Amino acid sequence: MKKIALISILLVCAGAAMTPQEAGGLVIERVLDGVTEARRVYVYPEGFTGGEVEFWHHSITLPDEPGYLVFVDDHPAANWEHPARAFFVALDGRITTWDVTTPPKYLQDGLVELTDGGIYDGLINAEYHIPTMEEVQPALAYLDTIVPQPDERAGTRYAFLMSGGYNQSNNHIRYWDDIAYIYWTLINVYGYDENDIFVLMSDGNNPAPDRSDGTNSPLDLDGDSDDDYHDPCTRTYVFQYMNNLATLLTSQDSLFIFTTDHGGGASGNVYLNLWNAELLHDDEFAVELDDITFSQCIITMEQCFSGGFIDDIQTTGTDNVVISTACNGSEYSWAMPPYPYYYDTYVYFWTAGVNGEFPGWPVDMGGGVADADADDDGIVTAHEGYIYAEAEDFSDEHPQYYDASGIGDDISLWGAGLGPRVRMTSYEVLGSLGDALLVPGEDAEISVTLKNTGGEAATNVVAILSSDDADIEVTVDEIDYGDLDPDEETEGPNPFEITVSSFADDPCVYYLDCDVTADGDIHEVFTIIVTVGSEFGFYDDIEGGEGDWTHSGDVDLWHIEDYRSHSPENSWKCGGEDDGNYSPNMDCFIYSPMILVGLENPQLDFWTFYKIAPGGDGCILEFGDDTRAWEELETYYGTQQEWAQETFDLSDYAGVIGQFRFNFFSNGSTEREGFYFDDFEVSPPDVGIELVEFTVESTDAGALISWTMGDEDTTAGFDVYRQDGVLVDSMVLATGDRNPLVPLNSVRIPGGGSSYRYLDTDVTSGGDYLYYLKATDADGALSLFGPVEFHFDAEAGSRTTRFDAPFPNPASGEVTFAFSLAVEGRATLTVYDLAGRRVATLADADLAAGRHALAWDASHVASGAYIVRLVTDGHTLNQRLVISR
Repeated sequence: MKKIALISILLVCAGAAMTPQEAGGLVIERVLDGVTEARRVYVYPEGFTGGEVEFWHHSITLPDEPGYLVFVDDHPAANWEHPARAFFVALDGRITTWDVTTPPKYLQDGLVELTDGGIYDGLINAEYHIPTMEEVQPALAYLDTIVPQPDERAGTRYAFLMSGGYNQSNNHIRYWDDIAYIYWTLINVYGYDENDIFVLMSDGNNPAPDRSDGTNSPLDLDGDSDDDYHDPCTRTYVFQYMNNLATLLTSQDSLFIFTTDHGGGASGNVYLNLWNAELLHDDEFAVELDDITFSQCIITMEQCFSGGFIDDIQTTGTDNVVISTACNGSEYSWAMPPYPYYYDTYVYFWTAGVNGEFPGWPVDMGGGVADADADDDGIVTAHEGYIYAEAEDFSDEHPQYYDASGIGDDISLWGAGLGPRVRMTSYEVLGSLGDALLVPGEDAEISVTLKNTGGEAATNVVAILSSDDADIEVTVDEIDYGDLDPDEETEGPNPFEITVSSFADDPCVYYLDCDVTADGDIHEVFTIIVTVGSEFGFYDDIEGGEGDWTHSGDVDLWHIEDYRSHSPENSWKCGGEDDGNYSPNMDCFIYSPMILVGLENPQLDFWTFYKIAPGGDGCILEFGDDTRAWEELETYYGTQQEWAQETFDLSDYAGVIGQFRFNFFSNGSTEREGFYFDDFEVSPPDVGIELVEFTVESTDAGALISWTMGDEDTTAGFDVYRQDGVLVDSMVLATGDRNPLVPLNSVRIPGGGSSYRYLDTDVTSGGDYLYYLKATDADGALSLFGPVEFHFDAEAGSRTTRFDAPFPNPASGEVTFAFSLAVEGRATLTVYDLAGRRVATLADADLAAGRHALAWDASHVASGAYIVRLVTDGHTLNQRLVISR
């Protein structure tokens, strides 16, 4: 018997007659402090004078005086067993309390609810839509594309599904939904024979109502108008069915066991509630399971305390078992909100994961892809199903996983003996500049490794690469792998080859399709990601308009505002004009342009000011990489009434191309001024190699390329590249569609000095060229400099107009710009940011022919990349400058 606590409370009107409702109201007022949110309160309408009240597993003894029984369910969305309380309210107002874990066993049907329980109930007299075969065909066709369905399998696949419900009052409709959803999945996704699926459900085919909403559980679980079960979920039938499975199965067969409904227990000794208040204990289940022979067994359990079944399976030592549970062995599991609780949370996501789609049956939850296939091999393994469900499970429960033989990554509901299956296990993109980050105009090779993860040889395996974007030209599109034996993994005999257009977006992420085919109608499509980027980092002081920022969403109030700003005169604001408030029920987003995050110690900095109402309003900062998966960096609540700098370490995203976004949201209550941000900067990388000067000039023999390194430079070697064309608005303008970077030196130019020269003789007088310099340090890290724009005039010799690379570069303070003019004339030297906004004009005057040098103090300029442009009579020359602190 539970310990009894006595609380003495005097009625306001002592001696007055008390009604059942007044007794319940006294508990609500005095014990619950008037708070019934997320609780259900019941009273039994007839009074008691002493006696016992039986619960599921124990009884309580009532005081020997007149009063009423009040029952409070503290967690109505959880499955039984879970914490609840029973109260006896004496007529003089004294209250006696018991901690319990279930409702009263025999009085539950007579309880009268005093709270609004509709938000917790299941569907009342629900009308289930049973889809026709025509309606399910699109879903089946889609599933066929993501999950292979081999024609031949070793052995037979069996399934055993159980839901007891305890009794009618506690047999909620979500338990039937859980069973129907997995049953439909086994039949329609995995092609199980319905004769090999064994189901025990509540009271079986008894026509009497057996569910808490007063209805009878349908016998048809998949909408084909056939009865799919007939026996009740009682101890007799559980043991009979498991004995039958022990007789049926062989070492070639596979078994899947699925349980839902209520559970209970303590100290590791737990049980599954069956029909008619019967129990199946964990040790009993483990013994019965150990008597069954199989090649593999997957077990999924939803009931409260289900994790307590794991240790008993460990004790029996049954091999080839993978079990996952909704919770550990000492906590309860939960129904999935919102009202009216169609499913239980963990098995909802687990079944969706192995199905590939969220349910359209038995209750339509809107469909949509449920991608649990983490390695994209077309099969959701037992381990992947658990990982997906555990990640998606938002209820207050802790899913558990146990893999007896380390086979969770190899087995699935498809069973054993799959035919050939070919998957792409890895790929490597290598550009002509020596790394995977490509620049416009660069050639690249893509090596692809395939593996046959099936049980039979894959013959005539071929991979074809294609791109639907004109910026990526596939020049070698086929790799012939020949035959792959089971478990054979091999890199193709040749790589794919591609060329990035000179006009490609920079930065940008491109997605290529790798189609893999083999005999036997094997066809898989894998994605290869190619990243293009030459400009690291980003800076916007919001003074040049919206630029490449975009915004959208429900009640979108993002706009450029001059009422408040960190740096004059503008900032981004989500809210009303000037100091006006934001609106209710907002859910709007603002997205940065695509940004190439730096490689060394990158970080995000911006300034913010906000006034956000409490109680559910806020603003989330997120980063989304090329997979389009958004990761939260920070959520802002409350107020920050002085401009404050925010700094985030972006090391986890080094070298990644992605976007930042702010998501502002509000509820329907109080509104405030809103959220501002200004001076948004993603810092470029610390280059680590100091280039002082990089120039190209005409000689009688060709283009003379010269560069000078810093005094303590330790560069291991250099490579020089040439590209046809000129720069227009920071983009390469070429005469042809294909404009690759041409490597000039066949052997790396060794480092160790300070000044270097290379003569390019393969140039044509009158031609326009761009030159790049790649420096490799002692650790193998690469730095790319350029392009230097060059017009070759063999007769001009050294009498040419040229613009040397700024030095130092990167710079933190003073920068020197050196240039030569072939003839006297007007010259302007201007600094622009990457958005094309003018930052400074350094020269605008008539200058004499010859060499000139100008110094500029850049200490007041924000970190980031800039374009410096020299315009003379007949020439427009550009250099890239990086400011880094």
